[in-house]
Amino acid sequence: MFARIDSVRSGEWPGRESLTAEAFDQCLVFAKRELAAVTMRADADELRLSAFVPDESAWDDGDRSIVCLIETNGAPLTESLILGVTS
Repeated sequence: MFARIDSVRSGEWPGRESLTAEAFDQCLVFAKRELAAVTMRADADELRLSAFVPDESAWDDGDRSIVCLIETNGAPLTESLILGVTS
């Protein structure tokens, strides 16, 4: 996990597809700002951006959290990807 962001949406459940699109956009903006060094890594092509979004039940309970993740294609990360943070 590299970020937890609140959805900009309110009101009724917008649907998983709509929330996932928003999550990708918001996480990508955050990643470009905070994880700029990721693109300089030799293994950058093996990293993948993903996100968890609330389901309809959680949304109805007021959860608007988007959790942004960087995943690898198998090898565990051994260092922080956030600029200025060391493991």
